[in-house]
Amino acid sequence: MATLKLPPVKVDNYTAPNLMNLMAQEMCPDFVNDFEITSYVSFLNSLIEKAENVKELRDAGVLGNRLGSDKAVVRLFNKINAKLVPNP
Repeated sequence: MATLKLPPVKVDNYTAPNLMNLMAQEMCPDFVNDFEITSYVSFLNSLIEKAENVKELRDAGVLGNRLGSDKAVVRLFNKINAKLVPNP
């Protein structure tokens, strides 16, 4: 069986603006990159559909929730990913 290891993220009031700024920087045409931040955020969003998913990720040490509720984390990732446009 394979094991997937994800870098941990502490989710707090600064997470959304920080991630959005990092993703915006990745979109700048000034340098070549692999869109690691955007891909990671998009992947996390694909794992987070409901509060129970956040709890599982917290239990696995992937997310640290400093927002108070797991539903707030779901809303945060939905808000961030609403701004993303897939690159075909």
